Amino acid sequence: MFLGYQQGKIKCYVEQPLDSVMYKIDRWEETQDEYVLDGDEYVIKDEAWEEEQKRKERERINALNLTKADFWIALLDRAITKAMVKAKIELIPDETLKAKTLIRLDEADHFWRGDPSMDVIGAMFGITPADLDYLFENKALPVVDEVEE
Repeated sequence: MFLGYQQGKIKCYVEQPLDSVMYKIDRWEETQDEYVLDGDEYVIKDEAWEEEQKRKERERINALNLTKADFWIALLDRAITKAMVKAKIELIPDETLKAKTLIRLDEADHFWRGDPSMDVIGAMFGITPADLDYLFENKALPVVDEVEE
């Protein structure tokens, strides 16, 4: 792969050098590294870049929210009612965690994916963190494949 530079900055990342005059490239540099366009510049696609992308994606997902209605309808589609959720929460031995979870459940205007209560509730009903991410992206839980006996 080749990096094409223009005024000291990477202008392109290509398999073969392009016409330098037509594309206004000052110089070409061959590289074994993999680059990606990140915003308006090319950067090395390395472990640090990939970790940063994962962090940004987690931050984006944690900021997603649902109305209470969307949340409860999605759970109801899995035959999980409010009463069932509250009954399970009442079984939490840690009184502080129980109280905070109930307050969030009853008093929030919206439910946020980044709220730890979502993971607590999900775990009580076998809903994985990935399923919760899906829920907040799609306003529905993923369809569960029924096992044939």
